[in-house]
Amino acid sequence: MYFSAVAKPSKNSEKHCIGFATSMDPMGPFEPNSDEPWVCDSETGDIDPDQFLDDDGTRWVTWKVDGNSEGRDTPIMLQQVNADDGYTKIGDAKEILNRDEIDGPLIEAPSLFKMDGIYFLSFSSNMYDNCDYAGSFATSKSVTGPYKKAQHPNAPILTKNTEGLCGPGGADMIVVPNSVNIMVFHGWNAEKTKRYMYATAADLSYGLIKLFRGDHFSKA
Repeated sequence: MYFSAVAKPSKNSEKHCIGFATSMDPMGPFEPNSDEPWVCDSETGDIDPDQFLDDDGTRWVTWKVDGNSEGRDTPIMLQQVNADDGYTKIGDAKEILNRDEIDGPLIEAPSLFKMDGIYFLSFSSNMYDNCDYAGSFATSKSVTGPYKKAQHPNAPILTKNTEGLCGPGGADMIVVPNSVNIMVFHGWNAEKTKRYMYATAADLSYGLIKLFRGDHFSKA
């Protein structure tokens, strides 16, 4: 289990870094494996870790360099890890995506999944605490890229016009072969008084993400 936490003041004051914890049971308890961060940019910090197991057996971890905390860019990084233990790094981390002007001050919350030989990298743009927060995606034929961002009218796929939500984003996809794929994400209600987790069915045909609305849309 990967997590983000503020590093010890003696290490990197007020910056979030990425650690990991392990357990013999998915229900826990999970124990951190080190007092040192697994990933930590000394100037900006790092957040939003997520892992991906490819169908060839390789395992990868993505995260966001938290550059907006210092007024900088927010590249999405990709690191291969040992497929058996999930944390031993193989080679160096690689930048696979970064913000554009249309993304506002940042991109974040990366999540990798694959369908029909196409790698999808979902991400969120703008600030999570306002209604302009939105979810989009990029695609590639290789897990290491290059990734090409989807453009209008195919993206963004989550906006403040999605079922009347405010700032939907942080999406992750549950890919179910030969069945219905489910995207889960978070967002404020219209009054911005509560934040929920939502789920909706999704079609991943032709290298696009099409979300089903109406009866296929639910919140938890």
